[in-house]
Amino acid sequence: MVSASFDSSGIGKPSLEASETAKPSLETAGAGKPSLEASEAAEPALKASGAATPSLEDSGAAKTSLEESGAAKMSLEDSGAANPSLDASEASKPSLEASETAKPSLEASGTAKPSMEASGTAKPSMEASGTAKPSTGSFRMAKPSVEASGTGKPSTGSFRTAKPLLEACGTGKPSTGTCRTAKPLLEASGTANMSLAPSGMTKLLCERF
Repeated sequence: MVSASFDSSGIGKPSLEASETAKPSLETAGAGKPSLEASEAAEPALKASGAATPSLEDSGAAKTSLEESGAAKMSLEDSGAANPSLDASEASKPSLEASETAKPSLEASGTAKPSMEASGTAKPSMEASGTAKPSTGSFRMAKPSVEASGTGKPSTGSFRTAKPLLEACGTGKPSTGTCRTAKPLLEASGTANMSLAPSGMTKLLCERF
């Protein structure tokens, strides 16, 4: 199959001619371009099987499935689980506003400061019972009663009123008989709580003597 003739140079032209026999062998074997032509049958197979773009368009699993299923925004709007749930939870605010009635109830029940004022257990009760400072004021009122009873200083004051009577009886020392007789009269009339009426009588007696 290889040509035995060589050219003048003797460089591989016969080898090129010998290699030309390889091309028909590749064409007959179908390993070259015919193999590419045979692979063209794969494209109609893919188109027929519908595994490419038509599968996405026919299955409707993309945009159409989202639009038809309504599981996105429409489902939230229809189910009322979004803002309507917050609107429904607004009932908690009226509950807090309704619980504000507890404060007026405490004020109305009188368990706070008004209860202490109304029960009279605080300062007004001490003032009303007379055990605090007003009670000392009542003892101050008792002092005039002591003065009226003639047991304290007023009793000495009554003796001081008797002293001018003695001086009027016998001015000076009580060595005179008139004053000595006036002294038993004063003792008989009650010198401790001597009133003005018997002292006036002694004055008349002193004037007679």
